[in-house]
Amino acid sequence: MANYNRFQLSQNSKDVFGKDIGFYSRATEEITEGRKQFGEPFDLFETGDFLKGVFAKVQGQTILFGSTDSKTREVLKNLLSKDIFGLSDADLNNLIVSDIRPFLQKIINKGLIG
Repeated sequence: MANYNRFQLSQNSKDVFGKDIGFYSRATEEITEGRKQFGEPFDLFETGDFLKGVFAKVQGQTILFGSTDSKTREVLKNLLSKDIFGLSDADLNNLIVSDIRPFLQKIINKGLIG
């Protein structure tokens, strides 16, 4: 689940509702010496700590998402959306079809359930 969330943020630059999370400014382009171009979507990768720290934790019937990076609050201040942790409906569907369903079918076929 965390991998889906990381991809959604770093590759798609979208929040859980499919909205843009932000775009690099001219100042960022200058600070990064052109590595991050003005107007490009955020990839949330600078040192890598934020994306490496993205987690999904099951607590009862709830799944909590977040990042262990100490700069998480600062990162959130600079985004167009605060709804970055979690899965979009499309990613949730992909997770179910690609990962969860085959896992459950394998268990059922082995006779471990039912």
